[in-house]
Amino acid sequence: MDVLRAIVAAAMLMQAVQPSSSQSLGQENDVARGTILATGLATLAEINLSEGRHDAAVAEYEAAIAITAPEVWNQRSYISEGDLSTDDIAYGEHQMQQLLKDRPEMAQHGITDSPIYRWTVRRFAGEGIGIRTEWDCRPPSQNEKGHYAEHDIALGDAPPRIRLAKEPNDKDGKPYADVFSWLWAGLVFEFYNLENSSEFLRLHVAAILGTVTTEQYVEGMLRAEFQAVDKLKAFYVTEFLPWARDEKVLTEPATWYMNWWGTLDHWRDYFSDKERYPWTYGKYYDAVLEWRERKADVESPNPQAKRC
Repeated sequence: MDVLRAIVAAAMLMQAVQPSSSQSLGQENDVARGTILATGLATLAEINLSEGRHDAAVAEYEAAIAITAPEVWNQRSYISEGDLSTDDIAYGEHQMQQLLKDRPEMAQHGITDSPIYRWTVRRFAGEGIGIRTEWDCRPPSQNEKGHYAEHDIALGDAPPRIRLAKEPNDKDGKPYADVFSWLWAGLVFEFYNLENSSEFLRLHVAAILGTVTTEQYVEGMLRAEFQAVDKLKAFYVTEFLPWARDEKVLTEPATWYMNWWGTLDHWRDYFSDKERYPWTYGKYYDAVLEWRERKADVESPNPQAKRC
C-alpha cells in the first residue's frame, strides 16, 4: 500500500503542477489544478483512513477542503456552548430524542454522549439560523431513489422541518448498508442547507412572480446546496471523523461527499439527467407555475406536519 500511495501522490501532484499549454494560465487553470490536487490528497486520505492512520487522513482532508473551499474552511464553525436559553436546549433535546426514537439506527455507538449529538441538539434549538427547527417523522416527500433527507424552510406559521428516510437507498434503489452514517450525514447536511433559507425563499418568490425560468430556479437550488456540501465536508473532518476515530467507528467517506472535489460546473455536469436531482426541483417550480396560472389556493409547499 505504501507503493500505491506513492504512485497516487506522484500522479496527482504532477498533474496539478504541470504547466498549461496556454500562454496564460488564468484562474480557470488554477481551479482545475486545485481540483486535481485536492482529489489526490483525498485519495491518500482514504487510503490512510482504511489503514488506521486517522491523523494523516484528517490532515490530508483538511488540506483538500482548504484548497477547494477556502471560505468555508476559514469560517468553519466548531461546536458552541453558549447563546441559547435553557428552554431552547430542552426543545432541541426533545426533537433529537424523538428523532432517535423514529430512526433508532442513528442511536448506535454511544453517539448520544458525543459532541456530534450536542451539535444537533443546538441546531434544532435554533443555532445556525436563529429559529427552532422541528423534526418531522414522515419520510422525505420526494418519492425518488437516492433521496434520503430533505428540509422545509420556515413559511408563515410553519417552522423549518427536517425529514429523513427510514431506509436510505442509492439512485438505483439499493439500500445502503451503513444506515447510521448515511442518516447522520443527511441530518447534518440539511441543517447546513437550512442556512440557505433566504436564498430558497428568494427563488420561490421569483418563481411566483415569474422572474426566473425553470433552469434558473434549479441552478439557484443547486448552487446553494453545493455550498452546504462544502460545509458538510468540513464538519466531517473537524467533528465526525475525530469522534469516529476515538470510538473506533468505521466510517465511509463517500457518505459525506469526501470523494467529490469538483467545482460547481463539474457538479452541474454530473447531474445532467433531467429525470433526477437537481431537476426534481423543477416539480416545485411547475407547482408554483400552475398556481400562478390558475390563481387559486393550493396546498402550501411547506404544509403543517401530520402525525406519523
